[in-house]
Amino acid sequence: MLGGFLFSDRQAYRILMKYILILYVCTFATTEPVCNGSYVIGEYMNWKTCTLEGYKHSYVYLNDFHLDDMEDKKIAMKFYCKEMGVA
Repeated sequence: MLGGFLFSDRQAYRILMKYILILYVCTFATTEPVCNGSYVIGEYMNWKTCTLEGYKHSYVYLNDFHLDDMEDKKIAMKFYCKEMGVA
């Protein structure tokens, strides 16, 4: 029970979780991909929103790169929605 309402275990679990969106800038110009730097973008209350925001932020970041840099360094974004418990 949470706030006087009855929730299933699954619902309660989802209410008590949040997701942290982490973006990585990667280069695929070498034999092994290299991801330098990570950026925590924000917190989200569900996986779907975090994932959709990951794609949106990746698109925005990639558009900031010049075409020559993108081509030479073969830059791409990687993101991860890290599950965190709510205290």
